[in-house]
Order: sequence, then C-alpha cells, then structure tokens
Amino acid sequence: MNLNQAITAVNQKFHYQSDPRSFFTDYWFVMQDKDGQLRGDCDDYSVTVLWYLCNENIWTFIWNVLILHRYRLHRVKSTGGWHVIGEAEGQWFDNWTRRACSRDELFAQTGHEYQMMYLSPIIAWFLIWGYFRR
Repeated sequence: MNLNQAITAVNQKFHYQSDPRSFFTDYWFVMQDKDGQLRGDCDDYSVTVLWYLCNENIWTFIWNVLILHRYRLHRVKSTGGWHVIGEAEGQWFDNWTRRACSRDELFAQTGHEYQMMYLSPIIAWFLIWGYFRR
C-alpha cells in the first residue's frame, strides 16, 4: 500500500472524535473499525495512516517509525492548540487536509507552525498508553 492509498483507506471511514481534555488522558492509537467507522483525533489519524502504510504489520511499523524514522510524526501549533501531523515518502498529511502534499503546501493551507518531530520513546509511550486504554 502506498501513502495515497493509506490516506484514502482512512478517509473513507474517518470521523473526528476528540480525546477527553486532560494531559493524562490523551492517548494515541491505531483506530479500529467499529460499525464501519474509524473514530479518533489528529494523532490517531496520522498513526493509523502510517499503520496502513506499513501493511498493518507491527514489526514493519516499529522498523519504519520507531527505528529508521522513515515515517514520522510531528507536533505543530495550530489555531486550536497543538496538532499532530504525519510525514512519509517526502509528503506531509493530517486530518485537516486529508491528503498528501509538500510541507510548504500543508503549512500554507492550514496555517500550522512547526514545533518538533516526536522522538521514538515519546511515540512508543503514547502508543503503549493507547493500547492499554482501549
């Protein structure tokens, strides 16, 4: 599966649903199909696109996201606070644009301001936290 196919697969079922508002309750997870819908927020959207891009294989995901940093998650500042976007194959994507585009195009279209790339331990913590919170 390539990036555009992964984004299309997520877009077909994605419905935005925010996490409860608390630092300790924000968790990231691969969204699971429930009644034909994928429910989650910006980080869940980006993680799920990367999961599909890795052919839904945990070892491929760990290798490409956590070890090689071939696929990345970034924190940006948006009008609503902080926001998570994904990067793969030289393209950037998020649940606002719902498509792959260049970094400059995404930032021009959304008004995001770059903050940082998430480091592997942080990603691992949020994914593990999300796994046990399901």
